[in-house]
Amino acid sequence: MLAKQKWFLKLLSDTDVLYIPRYCYPLIPLGKRLNKKVIVHLHDYQPVSYNAVLFSYHINNQNTKRSKLRNCIKYELLEHNSVIKASLSTFLASTNVLSKMWITKADKIICVSRKQFEIICHEIPNLARKTRVIYNLPPNIPHIEKQFNKKCFLYMGGDSFVKGYFIFLKASWILLNKGVEAKYLLGEGRGFKLASRSLIKKLNKKFNSAYILLGRLKYNELLKHYVKSLALIFPSVWEEPLPYVVIESMLAGTIPIASKIGGVPEIVGDTPAQYFLVEPYDIDGFVDRMECILSLSNEELTNIGIKLRNVTQKKFNVEKITRDLFRVFNLK
Repeated sequence: MLAKQKWFLKLLSDTDVLYIPRYCYPLIPLGKRLNKKVIVHLHDYQPVSYNAVLFSYHINNQNTKRSKLRNCIKYELLEHNSVIKASLSTFLASTNVLSKMWITKADKIICVSRKQFEIICHEIPNLARKTRVIYNLPPNIPHIEKQFNKKCFLYMGGDSFVKGYFIFLKASWILLNKGVEAKYLLGEGRGFKLASRSLIKKLNKKFNSAYILLGRLKYNELLKHYVKSLALIFPSVWEEPLPYVVIESMLAGTIPIASKIGGVPEIVGDTPAQYFLVEPYDIDGFVDRMECILSLSNEELTNIGIKLRNVTQKKFNVEKITRDLFRVFNLK
């Protein structure tokens, strides 16, 4: 649609670089016809997956049509609870080959983690020579002294299947059913459906209001919950390139108990948080790590949090990331 708009063509003709952060891949050939440098910044797996998501256990078998089709159907059924979307995806998934074709015409491609780079270039090998790995700029989170409160854990994924909501619910239920005292602060993510709210209400009757829905929060309010939480629960089941919530947690000095997927090992590497990584779908692993967190003293948690913040600040150095981005945009 944009390619047919005169105002957009005029705008593009007056620029040096066409920058595409996601989805607008059909504009790549247009940019090249106008002799523009085209940079594509990947934040998901759209060029190799119709729904932009790759489940963790599919990574070693991505090249088969059957696995890709299964990926599409499972996503629509479990994430959106939609048989219609699942049915349509079986017909539309093949159109994603166009995204793969368009992106090969770009001049430079940015991946936000090494894992994402490996997956993308495994599917499209000829992209490797023009792809750079540059981490996203980190959030500016000021140092705030930890104030642990009532053995709280923080979960920010809403009731999304791909964020591992079903794993979080099962793991937290097992822990509470053991008689362990714990509270769970639940961020909205994309929101909670009525059925999810009803289930949480029933669980609260059984477990003395252990689940607290936070609703929609301003960013400063969210940071306060990081500060008072013992740990972040991050049971995602897809290969998230560089999950921002894990970076936020590390900078806030809050230990992430996270699935070993996507860019997460890169974020927590060289920190004590490596121990709290859990294999995808491993419910018992999440229970074990939560029990471990509860066994630590406030002093131990604080010291770990300081290490997490220091290493993360060095790894996600704003000046270095900015320099790397400028190099990619260099017109010479």
